[in-house]
Amino acid sequence: MKKFIQKTVAGVSALAMTAALSATAVPAFADEYEAVQEADFVQSYAVGDEQLVAEYLLDLGFSIDETTELMNLYQQGETNNEVVAYASNSEKRAYYSNYLIGTEHHIAIITTNAKNAKGRASVNLWANADFISDIGGASSSHTYTGYNGVVSTSGSYFMDDDDSTIYDDITISNLKSYPTAESKVICTAYVTYTSKVKSEAALRNHIQYDYTYTSNGSTIDVATYARADLNRDGEVDDLDWNAIATYMARLNKNAANADEALDFGFEGVTAPIDLAKLSADINRDGKLDDQDVIMYGKVVSGQVEL
Repeated sequence: MKKFIQKTVAGVSALAMTAALSATAVPAFADEYEAVQEADFVQSYAVGDEQLVAEYLLDLGFSIDETTELMNLYQQGETNNEVVAYASNSEKRAYYSNYLIGTEHHIAIITTNAKNAKGRASVNLWANADFISDIGGASSSHTYTGYNGVVSTSGSYFMDDDDSTIYDDITISNLKSYPTAESKVICTAYVTYTSKVKSEAALRNHIQYDYTYTSNGSTIDVATYARADLNRDGEVDDLDWNAIATYMARLNKNAANADEALDFGFEGVTAPIDLAKLSADINRDGKLDDQDVIMYGKVVSGQVEL
């Protein structure tokens, strides 16, 4: 009887162990199988940025099917970049034609030689109210985090009873020296325009400014940019998706050449990389991160409209 009980217990224990092993082994095998699938999927793309981007998208949580769709857009963007992104005479090239992208626009206040950016910068902006209807919302730039000072602003106003010119006075105090001498955006503000503004270039040209600056080795410049339109061609499309996906994929691997992915669209403009990064903050949360890549993917795949 004792032996029978021992055998029965042993049998139950063996079954329990088998069940326990099965419960853990199947998910582990499934995870391993999925990892192999994903590795094979990444390897199916060309060595370099394509593999980096594919791996990055999978790490973000996109499925293989979703990543395939986004990679198709990415590869299309690679091809289009060679033809369009550097062509200043493209038909819809925003800064070189009568075209204005239908998304919100911003003003960037830039310090040259940021290594000497110390103290206080007071910038006065103004524009003809027939073209610019509002300037406001001044805030520190996320590309200058840790060095930018405190931003204060008057908000838009009209001088006395003259409603033909709109003004905004912005002061950035307690500025700190940046480690390098490059130009950096220290402050941004939004700008609202009227139907009389016909192009991106015209928008910038209607904004006037002067300034005082306690830094002797730096000057102030002003530029404009549109939300999400990295190459300033008047659309948010696969070209912009290509740039932001490449940038974040490289950055995710600590690649030294990440910024190079954004080095198009703002040719000839002061602080082009900063302007591209500010434009790329598509979800407008004051930082450039994975969430922007996810939203770009939804926009270019037609799931979300800006």
